[in-house]
Amino acid sequence: MSDVIVGTAIAIATVVILVLRFCIVAFAIKDLPWNNKYIEQFVKYFIIGVTVLVVAVPEGLPLAVTLALAYSVRVGLTHLAFIVIIRIILIMQMTMFMVLSSWRSHC
Repeated sequence: MSDVIVGTAIAIATVVILVLRFCIVAFAIKDLPWNNKYIEQFVKYFIIGVTVLVVAVPEGLPLAVTLALAYSVRVGLTHLAFIVIIRIILIMQMTMFMVLSSWRSHC
């Protein structure tokens, strides 16, 4: 149980530090105005935090796979890649099934 708490705390600290560093450099030092493209940078920092969580806590693997699938579908929709998305979803679902079934067999 303490591994989960420590891993989660480290993941949250990583995201907070990255976001603070970006905000300080962009808005305090460079004095840049807000741009909606910065949201993509924050999403990248969130993905880094989830990656740290997966490395620190093995139970975070299903969460990471689900978030990766959701993010890849969202990015695919913005590029109007509807046909490719169907193939990606099927491949990701099969990959997630294989990973989770092998992960559960080891527990």
